[in-house]
Amino acid sequence: VLQQPAEDGSADPILVRFIVPGREFTSSVATVEFDNRWFKHRDCSRKDGVRFWDCSFIELPERTTQAETGEIAVPGFRDPLLNRVAPALVRVDFSIPYPLDNVYAFNFNGVGLVVDSELGLIALDRNTVPVGLGDAEVTFFGSTLVKASVVFLHPSHNVALLKYDPADLQGASFEALELQSDNAPLADDLFMIGYRQDGTFRKHPVDDTSRLTIGFEPPRLARFQQSIVDAYGVPDMPPSLGGPLVDADGVVRAVWMSFAYQEGQEIQQQEWAMPAQVVAEAVRLYKSGADFRSLDATLDYRPIALARQRGLPDEWLIKLQGLAAESRRVLYLQQLVVGTDAEAMLNVGDFVLAINGELVADLFRVEQLVQAESVTVTVLREGKVFDVDVKPSAVPGFGTDRLVQWAGATFQEAHRDVALYNGVNPDGVYISGTQQGSPALWDRLYRNRFVTAVDGVDVTNIDEFLEQILTKKQDEITRLSVLTVSGRRSIVSVQPEFNFWPTVELKRNESGWQRIDHTLK
Repeated sequence: VLQQPAEDGSADPILVRFIVPGREFTSSVATVEFDNRWFKHRDCSRKDGVRFWDCSFIELPERTTQAETGEIAVPGFRDPLLNRVAPALVRVDFSIPYPLDNVYAFNFNGVGLVVDSELGLIALDRNTVPVGLGDAEVTFFGSTLVKASVVFLHPSHNVALLKYDPADLQGASFEALELQSDNAPLADDLFMIGYRQDGTFRKHPVDDTSRLTIGFEPPRLARFQQSIVDAYGVPDMPPSLGGPLVDADGVVRAVWMSFAYQEGQEIQQQEWAMPAQVVAEAVRLYKSGADFRSLDATLDYRPIALARQRGLPDEWLIKLQGLAAESRRVLYLQQLVVGTDAEAMLNVGDFVLAINGELVADLFRVEQLVQAESVTVTVLREGKVFDVDVKPSAVPGFGTDRLVQWAGATFQEAHRDVALYNGVNPDGVYISGTQQGSPALWDRLYRNRFVTAVDGVDVTNIDEFLEQILTKKQDEITRLSVLTVSGRRSIVSVQPEFNFWPTVELKRNESGWQRIDHTLK
């Protein structure tokens, strides 16, 4: 230990030097932070001849926000544009304590944009904040650290929102960034303000942008992935953690961000510029308090000629030919979310021609038009054009807000991506992860499966599952009815052990995440 905990009892991170087996002659340095929010701590002594060591619970002091000495200095730059934009760019480090929604990692970092300094709102990508469960640490001005909480996760787009307490900045004054909220073309003179790994900023002129549509193959494990979206590609972008593309006045026209997607067996990451309009709409949706309305359909672009081959009437051909040259295309329905009204009313292979009577040939415009309880969708199906009424699903802008850990496995309600990518929506609870060395993994209870019954008693949700497992005693063999996403059924017997693998419930309420220990005394 290079730096001891403070004498006043505060729990600031301590500095340690360590070695890794196999590299004993090369040491590394890291910080260790005591955490009482997600985990419990025990002091254990070896005791021979018995099953468990002699352990007692200990309370570690809560970490408090570091108080700055004196006034926080907002950096100044000689370049007026940097001076306008850079103070509102922050670094975000996000750590996840438990597996949730099939996240592919537990530690992320990226760049956020302060979009409302009075409310303390930060917009960033979901490859930095993929789920709502976790700790977010925000670095302002390259030097000041504050805590933030996740308040919004867009169900379809690579956009998340964090909220910090402006009082933590002790009155440091800077302007929030303005987001372009319409679909106007990008300005001719754009600059990318990049947040670099070393905490400094770089202004880079953007000479060329290309409008493109990005989409990915479904992930092997159902997790969040950007839906098909129109974005911008920028060649020869210098390396950075990300940042906004702004015009000469500092208005954000797009955000250079990281997208995660699965390619084969590997998770890939690539950067594109998300239109600021998409980010602005996410901020508006959060501030309104309304749920996001989803058509529950994956749409993509197809040539008008294909629709013509499928029987598109002349009157609709004339309408589509009247679109601007870059928008002369049709929307093709290629996937539906099971268990939704859209699945009952629409078909894969439909061409979507209009929403509420408005001709549509733009993905984001469709998204705007379906923000209602019911919409009329005009489709071309099997050579005929007709209207169907569809009720878009109300999707909360936060994601999974509850989990249970039992026998070393993590259980949750099935997240929306399971219905989208796996095409299943059964009753039961979803297994999103198992810990190494746990009874669950030892007894071959694997993730990406559904538990539909406990000792023959059907369970359809997390409450019913929790009710059943809380009746089980230490080492009591428990038989779980398990269903795979491909429909295969089996019985898995699990012997829970509560000393090392306690039953823990985590749920989110108005004051944040709450931990409930059901077996630790």
